[in-house]
This record gives sequence, structure tokens and C-alpha cells, in this order.
Amino acid sequence: MGPERIAEEGLTAGPDAPPVQVVNQVPIATRTSRMRRRRPWWAVGIAVVLIGAVAILAIVLSGNRQVLPFVPKRAPFTFTMGTSSAVSLKDKHPKLGTVPASVQTTLSAMYDGLFLDPHAWSTAPPSDVYDHFTDTAKPSAQQAGTSLGLGSLTGTIKSLKADSSNLDVHVLIDEQGTPTAAIGVVQFVATAQTNAGWTIRITRNAQYLMENDGGTWLVSGFPRTTTTVDRIVLSPVPPKGSGSQSGSGS
Repeated sequence: MGPERIAEEGLTAGPDAPPVQVVNQVPIATRTSRMRRRRPWWAVGIAVVLIGAVAILAIVLSGNRQVLPFVPKRAPFTFTMGTSSAVSLKDKHPKLGTVPASVQTTLSAMYDGLFLDPHAWSTAPPSDVYDHFTDTAKPSAQQAGTSLGLGSLTGTIKSLKADSSNLDVHVLIDEQGTPTAAIGVVQFVATAQTNAGWTIRITRNAQYLMENDGGTWLVSGFPRTTTTVDRIVLSPVPPKGSGSQSGSGS
């Protein structure tokens, strides 16, 4: 297996029927009449299945899939934490507190929408992706749209799964010991199947400026993002019996 680079850089995803309750007294039925009224168990089963299928089809066509409790939900994406560091204007050994965890939560949810949500594969990231940006940065993020994630690959992806990830967090702490800014440095690697039948590897390297917004660290800028796409070409399998054989002779 070997990668063939086709990528773009700088893109800124029981047998008897159930009993019937007797309300009024009626004459006792004969055995012949009971056998006439009895339905085969398989007929009852088919009827139940057909009714259920029609109900599910109606719900799906209406778009109200939230009422289907048995539809499995995909697990949300979470960045693997790498290193966390801090630069303080006063303390030599500053405390990071909950900053790295908050940055991890924000960027994980954002990447879940940008890359792993099926809407991002076909049309655009879901609208709640922009909730992870500050009010100042949100208009720029909305204008960037699909380039925040899959870019020109949008509309070509059939399926996508995350292979690996890493998040490093660097925090700036002021003289009062308060974290004032942070940078999240991420690498995200995923394998995708395209509608054309290709298998591709997507590698995203990016840096995000983060600000504290009411206790939650949100994205305030995205100055550096690079996306690389490699097309994975499977090597042909050699036919059985081919290849050289070695042996020792006397």
C-alpha cells in the first residue's frame, strides 16, 4: 500500500391469538367456530412487521428521526491530549487549572462537526459549529464556511472516520495569575471513502487562538491551517504460486 499525493494545502466532516376481554355474556363458541376464527401465528407476525415498517418509513420521510430511540448514535470525537504548558508574566511555575480541558472540549466538538458529521460530508458543517467561536470571530468563521473543515472535498465524501489526533495547549498567564489567552495546536488524521470509490487520507494541522468567554474557552482566531489529502492506492495482490523460492542444495 502506498500513498499517492493528490492534496491541496492551505484549506482554511404463542400460536393462539391474544385473549379478548368479554364485556357482554355471549353463547359459548363451539370448537369448529374457534378454529375458524384462529389466525396462524406467522400471519400475525407478518402483520406486526409490516405495520412497524410503514410507521418507520413515515417517520424517516418526515425527517423527524429523533423519535426513533433505537437508532444508534455515533460516539462524539475527542482530541487526544498532548502537552500543556504555560508562560507567566510573574510566576515561574504557573498553574494551568482547567484551561487545557476546556480547550480540548471546544476543539473536539468543533472538529466533530467539521469532519465527522455527515452533513459536513455532503453540504456544509452543521450550524452549531459556529457556537465554538467568540462573537468577534463568528462572522469570519461563517464566511469561511466549508474551508474550516473539508473544503473542496465537501460533497465528495461517502464516509469518514478519525484515525489519530493530538492537541497541545499553550497558555499565557498575566501578572495577576489569570489565564488571558491560549493556543491550541492540533493534528487530525482521518480516512475517508469518496463517492467515486477512492480511499483517501486527510491530515489536518492547525493552530487556534483561544479566549475565555464566561468560563468557556472559545476560538477567537484561526491563523494557520493546512490540510493534506493522500489518495491510498492498494497494491495488487500477486497470484498464488508466484514469487521466487530459494533452497539449499548439496
